[in-house]
Amino acid sequence: MPIIYRKDKGSPLSFEELDGNFLDLDKRLRSLECKEVYGEGIATISREGDQLVFKNSLGEKVGQCTLPMPILKATGPWKSDTDYCIHDLISHGQLTLLCIKSHRSSSRFEDHQHCWQTLVEGLTSAKTSFSMVGLCEKTTIPKPSVGQLVCVIDEKPLKLLISDGTGWHQILTQ
Repeated sequence: MPIIYRKDKGSPLSFEELDGNFLDLDKRLRSLECKEVYGEGIATISREGDQLVFKNSLGEKVGQCTLPMPILKATGPWKSDTDYCIHDLISHGQLTLLCIKSHRSSSRFEDHQHCWQTLVEGLTSAKTSFSMVGLCEKTTIPKPSVGQLVCVIDEKPLKLLISDGTGWHQILTQ
């Protein structure tokens, strides 16, 4: 039964018409209460290369963001009277070292040895320079070249690898 409006009828509604309006509204509300309401939400979050991709419950892409990349600064061999910052990478002898405390080096490495964390031993020489390849999946790691660094993102925890030219070696996990 359709709802009857007094202005359309041109006169007051009868009790039967009022009851009919309320019954009709009640029936409509009950039918809405029985139906599941599907709201749009994030259904999946996936990784495509260095991007996180968000898709809604309809399968549509609703956004993406770039994954952060570790910022490591390869500075080459250790030097005296040099300012070093956290995350600087150096080589010293056969060691690859990560700066864990900013400092200015003195004339002797040993004076600030506590500012460095050994990442790997025996893979580098004092002449090795480093280059960050970037974020890779395990299956897409490039051919190794001496001093290359890569972050493997499809494993948990993330793994930082360094190449000695013949293979890849894990040096850090996040």
